[in-house]
Order: sequence, then structure tokens, then C-alpha cells
Amino acid sequence: MIPYLFEQEKKIKPILRKIDILPDDVFRIQKDVPWTCYLKSPMNKNNSHFSFIGLSPVIIFIQKKDHDKIVLEAQMRNNDLFESTDIDGDIFSCLKRFLKTCRMDSTSIDIPFLSGGIGYFSYDIVESIYDLKNYPNRSIDIPEAIWIFYDVIYIYNHQTGSAYLSAIHFDKNISNLISHKAFENLNYWEKHLIRNFDNLSLLFYSTEVINLNAMQSFLSKQEYYNHIKSIKYLISKGDIYQANLTYRSKIDFQGDTGNLFLYRTIKHPTLFSGFLNLSSFKILSFSPERLVSCSKKNIIVQPMKGTRPRGTSAKDDKILIEDLYNSEKDNAELLMIIDLMRNDIGKVSEYGSVQVKNLKTVETYESVHQMIGEICSKLDSDYDLIDLIQSVFPAGSITGCPKKRSVEILTDIEEFNRSIFMGNMGYISFHQSMDLNVMIRTLLYKDKYIYFQVGGGIVYDSDPEKEFMETLTKSSFLYNF
Repeated sequence: MIPYLFEQEKKIKPILRKIDILPDDVFRIQKDVPWTCYLKSPMNKNNSHFSFIGLSPVIIFIQKKDHDKIVLEAQMRNNDLFESTDIDGDIFSCLKRFLKTCRMDSTSIDIPFLSGGIGYFSYDIVESIYDLKNYPNRSIDIPEAIWIFYDVIYIYNHQTGSAYLSAIHFDKNISNLISHKAFENLNYWEKHLIRNFDNLSLLFYSTEVINLNAMQSFLSKQEYYNHIKSIKYLISKGDIYQANLTYRSKIDFQGDTGNLFLYRTIKHPTLFSGFLNLSSFKILSFSPERLVSCSKKNIIVQPMKGTRPRGTSAKDDKILIEDLYNSEKDNAELLMIIDLMRNDIGKVSEYGSVQVKNLKTVETYESVHQMIGEICSKLDSDYDLIDLIQSVFPAGSITGCPKKRSVEILTDIEEFNRSIFMGNMGYISFHQSMDLNVMIRTLLYKDKYIYFQVGGGIVYDSDPEKEFMETLTKSSFLYNF
């Protein structure tokens, strides 16, 4: 299996077929099936108007940490079962080798993700990247990364209302990944979805209740203040300019996570939502922030800094937006992170191509206003998508500036590992395109508990009470369920 995955070149030729089913209905059919992944971007902003659902997993890469050792596993489907093999390296080197052997010719079809993988990188990968000592207790035992490659993907264009199934065929005995089996895959999934769609109940979604009174925080308000004091002391010494301090909470949850995701994204859509059913746990992301995207070598990063709650009226909203836009503290934070991320993408970009396209703008969502910047560049021909991901990981907006020293300080201060929180979710295609969010406003469901983590950027003039209140504002997406 290993030579097939990493040595034999494979030519990818997807087959497209239109289908008349909406993405939320496809998700309702498949949400309880392990390895079903739904990337939902229903808002026509920031070139985000496609949704994708991974339907038929064929290869899964999983990275775990066993004490100080990285354990990387490849699972490949053989009929209805998955065969598992340990492989050398880490998730980045694995994806780099795999994508190099899977090539798809350029296409005139205006769809950014026709075939490839959906998955996540957890923040905890920083332990290995920066060789961190005394890394916080890994209180939630889940893999550091999972990437699932599919032979059938559902695609929906929210601008045109067009839906497609895209299929390829993996076979270790041939190098050209198109055959009658790809058509068989299409036929099977088309019939499967139509048959089950006819059996769906008329109820589009059901309201799921989160009992916020039962919420347990892993950090007291006073402890949060103490951590801010420690960070401000290190800023005064000149160690860093800012650090993004976070803390975790959990809530008992006995409901349906798929319905929870649907309810939230229908009532309160965000740009980069996603639901990953990863068998023993699930990730529900309602993120408004993009880490990085790349299509036809065009790179976009969109750091987000500065938050205000929604007002009770249009007049209140206008005041809050102006307050955020003119805030010296929030502007300073955003400018520092823009400068940091300019440097990050500059490492893999064509000389002279890095530009700040939008220094700052305020975007409004159902529960908050957010300030965002945008930087773009052109990927240098000496580098690939994985090099790009490594250049920006972890996101500057959720670490600090300078990045490495901020990560080291946060490792010492935060009492628990961040796990998937502040990591990244998205897709990587076989045709040199990718899009990853930053997993803020994100829930992790495991063992009948929902975990979530919030935080904010701490600078020298941060007011501890205001910083704590901002974390509550960022948690307000929970109150909308």
C-alpha cells in the first residue's frame, strides 16, 4: 500500500454529475456516518460561496502523539474495510509526498475543490514544530491531525444554486484514476441520496438546547486576570508585543450534534463553518476567520482582531462599529498581526508579490462585529500548498507577536493543551487549491461533553475586566442555540 500512496504517480480525472438535492439535506442523510465532513460557506463574502461534503472516504491519514513520539497512520479502504499501516514522518511531510503523486490537470470548471481531502490540523502540532518543553496536559485525547481523502464529494454553489457529485476512482493496480468504477460510484451515490432524500422528514432541522447553566469553566475569572498580569509583565520586559490568551469550558450534551450544527448555521451563518464526524468525536466549527486560501497560486490570508457585541438597534450597531474601527488597541493588535502574516507568507511567495489588499474593515455577524485585514501574494514556483500551510501555522491571530516567543509563553501559562481549538479546518485539493479556517467559535464533542475555548489578544494596555468581557462576547454564539 505504501509504494502506491507515495511513489506511483496517479493522474486524477474527476467526473461531475448534477444532482438536485440541497447541501443541508445531503448532510441530514449522512451526518451520523463516520468520516462524513461538511464544509459550509453559504455567505457570498470573501470568495466563499461553495459548500462541500465528503461522502466516500478512501484514504485517511491520522497523526497522534505518544509521549514525545509522533505516530502517523495511513488507513486505506479495501472493499468495505480500512487497512491500517504506520508510516514515517509527520502529517505535513505525508501530505506533501501524497499530493505530489496525485496530479489533476488544470480545468476551466470554476469550482475550487473538485477532488482531494477534508480535515484538520490541531493547535497541538506546535509542540513538535517549536520543540516545546513541559507542554500542557493533553486532557482531551484526540489525534493532532486527521485528513480524509474521498472518491466522491458533493459540491454546492450558493451563487448559482447548482449541485454536483464529483467522483474519481482509486485503484492501486492502475496509475490513471478514472475508470468505469468512477461512474459506478456516481450511480451508487446518486441513487443513495435520492432514495434517502425521499424518506427525510419534512422537519428541516430540530432545535437543540445547550444547558448553559451547567457550563464548567477550567479557569476562574481571577486566574484569567493573573495570567493577563503575567503576560503584561513579559510585554514590559520586551519579550513580546502581544499574546492571545485562551481558556476552556465544557457542557454536558445529550442531543444530536448534526442537528445542532444545522440549527446554528441556518439561523446564524458564518463564512467558514464545518462539521467533521470523526467516528469517536465530532468537530463543529462556526468560524468567521480564514487562515489561508490558495487557488491558481493566488494566496489570501485574512487575520481577524477586535470584537464588539451586536447592539440592540441599528443605531447601537453603528456606534459599536465606529468604536471598533477607531480603537487604538484593536488597531494596534491587527496591524501587528498583519505585519507578522506578511512575513509568514513572504517566505513562500514570489518576490515583490506580497500586498496588503485591505488594511482593516469591520464585518458584522449575528452576535458580533469583527475587524479583519487581508493580505495577498503569489505562491512561488519553488513551493507547494503544504509549504504554504507550514509558513502560516499556527495563525498569528491566535498566538501573538513575535509568534514563536508568544507560543512559548502561552505554553507556560495556559494550563491545558488547546487541542483542536485555534487549529485549522478545511480542504486541500488535487488541483493545487486549498482553503483553511481558524477554529475559533468551535465546539468539540466527545464522550457526551461539548468543549469550547475562547480568548483574546493581550497587549500592554489591556484592561483585564474588558478582556474577560470580550471572551464572554465571543462565547455569545452559544446563547443563540
